[in-house]
Formats: sequence, structure tokens, C-alpha cells
Amino acid sequence: MRLFTPIFLSIGLALSISFPDSPASSMQYNVYPTDDAAPDVLLETESFLQTVSTSVVPTRDHNLLVSWRVDLANDEDVADIRSHTGVKGVERPNAPPPGHSSETKRDDAPVKKWIAFVKDPKNLEEVNSTRTWLAENIKDQKTKVVELKDRDKNVEMFTRLTFDDDKLEEAKKQPGIKVLEQDFPMEAHRAVAETAKSWFSTVRENSKFAKRGDLSWMKQMEAPKDLTIDSQYDKQKLTNNFVFEQRAGGGVFIYVIDRGVEVHVKTKGSEEFHYVDPAEFPNFQSSASRDASEDADRDSDLRDTGHGTPVASKALGITHGIAKKATLIPVKVLPESGCLIEALDLILQDLEDEDDGHPERAAKSVVLMSMGIDESWPDPDTAKQSETGTKLTTRLKSITDLGVPIVFSSGNKAKEGRLKIDTFPQILEDPNLPIINVGGADDNGNANDFSQGGDQLTISAPGTAKVHYKTDDQDGDAPGTSIAAPAVAGIIATYLNYDPPPWGQVDVKQRVAKIKEFIKDPKSSWKRGDVNMIWNGADSKAHDSAKPVPWGKCTFYQSPNVAPTSAHYTIVGAGWLSENNGGEEPLRKSLVDKQLVSDDPDAVQFEYKSGDDGREWDMRFQTTTDTETKVQDSIREVANYPGFGPKCEITV
Repeated sequence: MRLFTPIFLSIGLALSISFPDSPASSMQYNVYPTDDAAPDVLLETESFLQTVSTSVVPTRDHNLLVSWRVDLANDEDVADIRSHTGVKGVERPNAPPPGHSSETKRDDAPVKKWIAFVKDPKNLEEVNSTRTWLAENIKDQKTKVVELKDRDKNVEMFTRLTFDDDKLEEAKKQPGIKVLEQDFPMEAHRAVAETAKSWFSTVRENSKFAKRGDLSWMKQMEAPKDLTIDSQYDKQKLTNNFVFEQRAGGGVFIYVIDRGVEVHVKTKGSEEFHYVDPAEFPNFQSSASRDASEDADRDSDLRDTGHGTPVASKALGITHGIAKKATLIPVKVLPESGCLIEALDLILQDLEDEDDGHPERAAKSVVLMSMGIDESWPDPDTAKQSETGTKLTTRLKSITDLGVPIVFSSGNKAKEGRLKIDTFPQILEDPNLPIINVGGADDNGNANDFSQGGDQLTISAPGTAKVHYKTDDQDGDAPGTSIAAPAVAGIIATYLNYDPPPWGQVDVKQRVAKIKEFIKDPKSSWKRGDVNMIWNGADSKAHDSAKPVPWGKCTFYQSPNVAPTSAHYTIVGAGWLSENNGGEEPLRKSLVDKQLVSDDPDAVQFEYKSGDDGREWDMRFQTTTDTETKVQDSIREVANYPGFGPKCEITV
């Protein structure tokens, strides 16, 4: 029986930290975390250290974080770190850790949790006996033990167990326990980098599927660069437009396994995630997350950026995403591998249960996870022999057998010499389990130096992308395979909307293999540098025919020498106020209704004319000052496109 060393489930974002040589004026220190610090606290503390020092290097003992080695320039920085809530102490390298003599070994690592795999799930008497023994002998009586069941509803494992050393040895000898393996903690690797309709009714209205011969293309102008790369065809000069099929992802569901998604987050007053059903959220939350009183519709990653929110925003965000009309199903877990197994169970139940689930979704769903258990396995066969590997394989195979593709980030450990994919669950990929592993690449199509690859890598996508953070109106560039994977999931969701799908009509159990084969084909990817990068199929005809997504700019200047002070507005736009759809009148009427301008025809000047920036028209008018919000509201209401609403900015 093999007991596994502590390993961490790592979110697939590369740390955008450089480790330069220490300046001559700086000194090295060891920073020790507080006793029994939770993984999220460790992450937050590490992020804080990165704001103080240009060199933050984690020190580990068998993958358990012991301390950070940092370069500090002055005593003030040392004092700031010592006062941080997640720090136990700051010492020079030759000094013993705080609270320890130089002869003692640090033993304040995070508390280990264990999974007890049941020997015979059908032996109910033995299972009950095991349950009773565990209830009486676990160390932490406040942490609720979670029981996970097999497809026959028999208890298959007990998770979140803690033991004293002697009780751990006793647990190994219990007749009802097949094996104990660690309930692996998770560790994030992040870079410090208006609608009147209800969400659910909008989902129903956007479930129409696109006939292959009737595709209609749109373009998001001045789009994030990573999106423009995703729609760039071979030998095309890169533009500022993201071209996509207008029903992209409509009627398709993306299950996002993560620490949660901030589903109500807004961009310019409009929801970033328009197609969700809030009533479903409690159905997709792990027991441990629920027991911790976490909100099902919030991103519980402690950093300001979040993690599940950026991932989801790239897959299906209305402003930052690929499949803009796909439906989001956030599957919220605590950072523990037992929760990952439960998350897969929750998804399976939804896709299979005729009474309480939605079996009809299986043909139109994608599972996305930008996380991985960060234990370096020597090879796939060894990984599969573990009990955790076996249980993960069984559940993943059940999902793919339903025809549902599973997309994972490949991992960010290449700079540490781990060039090949070597972690759970990515390493479980094989011909019988067609997981889609996604790596990161730069703008020239060369693999990012952090991105893991090898034979188990399926495809690559931009390894740096602009994403939405979990706070309203906050976004930024994030590097890592975590951000590459959702781009691929979004493109697959786009294809799942097509009727028939581009890979053809195939047997359900062969569907995922065909999807995986198709996205590697020149019809959906091409080699830009040293790797094959995903492409959403928008060819030259699509680019030429694409109609602009509602786009515009609003600027104004003030006339200080005129009493009372007035504001002169210029609005330019494209994709709305077209001549065949009412022209200027809807916006003019809205301005009049808000008493911004009079109903005099000369109060507003409007002209159709194209510009190098993509504009199709411009409008000019004069009104009173401090009216920006009202003008912005008029633009958003009249354009009536999710996520669109430019901010009116003052010019000199």
C-alpha cells in the first residue's frame, strides 16, 4: 500500500514573477507562514510578498510550503511583512524558524486530510462500522466528513479525514478501508496580473442552433488581442477584430469547476455573464464548500482578481469571451481533491438523472477545469494505479462516454524542468479517455516557457489573455494555461451550436474523440510557430461578411467661458442606428426623453460616414454639464446589446 506525499491542486496560471539577482543593497530573508494556514491564506500571503519584493521564491519540503525566500531592501519592508496577518515570522537565512530551536524541524505545515477508500461498497454492515469508527476517532471533530458514493448509491469513500499519528495507523488496519490516500490540498498559481429580460428567459431565447449553411458572422471591434488571435485564419494579417458566429454557444452549457464564479459581476453596468440560471447554483456546490457557508454564486478565491471568474469570462463572457451566448454552470469546490471527485459526481448526476437532472444537455455541454493536482508523476501508468487516479478515471470516462468533452489546462511547471504533463487529472489522458489538454502559446505561436506539453497535449491557445476579474469593471491581462483552456472550451461550445456539427454525426461514445480530432485539424487550428493553435473557423469570407457588434465611443468637452457651462458631446458608432433599423431616431428620442436636448430637429447633428476606426456614423449635440451618466444610459438602452455601453470621457 502506497501512502502519497502531500501534493497540491494547482490552478493553471503561470506566476508572472521574475527572479533577478538580488540588488547589492538588499538582503535575503526567510518568511514563515502562520501555523496551519489554509491554502487560500498562503496564496494571499504570497501575492502580498510579491508587492513588496521583486524576488519571492517558495521553499518546500515534499511539496509542503515551508517558507518563502525574499529579497528586502530596507527595515520598513521587513516590518510591513512581519505585521501581515498571514506571516508568523521573518528571519535571516541562518536563523531558526520562529518558535523553533536550530535543532528542531518545522512541524507547522498545513494539517493533512485523508481519503478512506471503502473496501467493499456493497457490504453495508462493514461500511456502517467504518463510518462509526471514523466518527469516533478523527482528530478534527469540527470538520464534517464527506461521503462520496458510486453510481449505485453505495458509499465509495470518506473524505476530509484528520488523524493523530496513532489513529492514522489504526485507520490503515480497519477491515472496511481498502487504502488511505491524502485528500490533497489545492494551491493556486495565479499571476498578479442593461437587459430587461431575465437571465433564464434569455437562455431559452438563445437556444436556436445554427445551420451549417446559414452561419452569420459578427465582429467585436477593438477586441482583446487574444480574441483576435482566436479568429485569425492562416496567413491573415492580424486585425483588431474578433470575428465569431453570432449565435456562438447558444443553447450550449459550460460546466466550470473552480472556486466559484462571481456570476453577477458587471462590465459598464451590464452583466458579464448573461446566460445563467441562478436557481441551479446550489445543485453544483461541493459539500465541503456548502459546509463552509460559501455562497454558490461568488468567487471565493481570496485575491482581488479571483480565479473562476477570469476563467469563465474567457470561455463565455459577453465582453471577454469566446462563446458569448453559452450558458454558465459554475461548479464550486473547496481547494481539496476530494471536492474534485464530488464535482464530477455532481456533473454526472445532472447529465444522467432522468428525474432531477438534465440528460438532454449531454449533447450540448462542455466541462472546463483550469486546475490540476500538482504532484509530478513519472508516467501515466503509475498515476492510474493510485486509488485517486482510478476514481478520477472512472468518472471522467463516464462523462466522455456521454459525448461531453472535458477541457483541462496542461499545467505551468515547464520552467521547473517538468516539460511534460505530469499531474492529475491531465495525465490520465489516453486513447480510451480523450481528455483535451490545452497549453499556452505567445502571439507568434511559440509555446510559453511555463506551459507543459508532451504527447498528452492536444492543442494550444493564447497563454496571455485579457479577462474579467471578480470585481465590477475590473479586468486585465492574465498569463497561464488556465486562460488558454477556456478559449478552447468556448470554441468547442461554438461548434456544438452548429447543426450538423463540423465533425459530423457520430456515435455518442465516439463524439469526444471526433471533437478532439477535429480541433487539431486545419479546419480549426493551424501552426503559427512551433505549436498548433486553436482557431474558431472564421475564414476570409467570414471576416469580409461580418457585421459589427454594437460598438461606439462617447467623448465631450466643456465650454468654461459660456454661462452656464455647457458640454459638447460626440458619439460615434457601428452596428446600431443602421438606416434600415430606425436610423438616428431611437437615440435622438432617448436624449429628448431624458431632457438632455430639445425636440428641435437642429438640436442634434447626425451623419452617416465611415472612419478608419470602424465607425459608421457620428452624432453631435450640446447639453448641460454633469450629464455623462444619462448619456451613457441612453446609449446602452438604445443599442440593447449585452455588455455594450461606452463610458463618456472628457477631452481637452
